[in-house]
Amino acid sequence: MKLLVIGHKEHGKDTACEYIRDRYGLTFQSSSVFCAERVVRPWLEKQHNITYGTLEECFEDRVNHRAKWFQAICEYNVSNPARLCQEIFGAYDMYCGLRNVVELNALRKCGAFDVCVWIDASRRKPAESIESCTVSPGDADVIINNNESKEIMYQCIDQLFGHSSTSSCTSTSSSSSSSCATKSSCPSSQGSSTRSSSKN
Repeated sequence: MKLLVIGHKEHGKDTACEYIRDRYGLTFQSSSVFCAERVVRPWLEKQHNITYGTLEECFEDRVNHRAKWFQAICEYNVSNPARLCQEIFGAYDMYCGLRNVVELNALRKCGAFDVCVWIDASRRKPAESIESCTVSPGDADVIINNNESKEIMYQCIDQLFGHSSTSSCTSTSSSSSSSCATKSSCPSSQGSSTRSSSKN
């Protein structure tokens, strides 16, 4: 199973992926770490004379240069919008943190992932600027609510993988429910999901 996890900064994407890794065995590396090493660090040095002593320094400083990170990845993917995503999926089961809708659409067109999940914490965290994030909840197949506790988010993830006492995901909006909201049926962890054509 290939899982694409998207959402605004600090809305809980890494936390969700860590839970999925630990409970369901899907592999992932933070896309920020992956990108820092292969794309962003050399680009910042070349284009903006911004240097770091270590990869960790570059990673920690990303909060101050989110628009530059976005631009660096765009330029890396200029000849193939799915390039970076395909590299990540070539090494891991999950891509956590895609922010460009052009890249997402290119990935969907080539069938690179099974399910796209949006982590939503919009009632307690601000949205990210479109300078660094152009994806939205409408681009996802499934919306996981992270507006309450971690435990509720974990229950929603368990629903997604079919390991919850609730037999199916709810179809309510994530803004009005403490459950996970879906726009397609919940896939099993062993198979693919077909994206629904309807959007709530």
